[in-house]
Amino acid sequence: MSAGRAIAQAARAAARNKAVQGVAASAAATAAAKMEPALRQRYDRWRDRRLDRGRAIKLARQIRGRFSEETIIGGEP
Repeated sequence: MSAGRAIAQAARAAARNKAVQGVAASAAATAAAKMEPALRQRYDRWRDRRLDRGRAIKLARQIRGRFSEETIIGGEP
């Protein structure tokens, strides 16, 4: 048996092992808990940009104006 096949077979056996599955699930939960604040912040920034853009387009329509993504007023886009 080649080394690659032996490693693949060992990995498959480990994946079927309940103890290994438990450790992997615990590690995944811990990693997700640590990453959650960063992911939440990234999502919030994306959502805020989307909401701000929608608000700007609606305001421009109200006064029959134009929307520009590159406009900066008072240091704020």
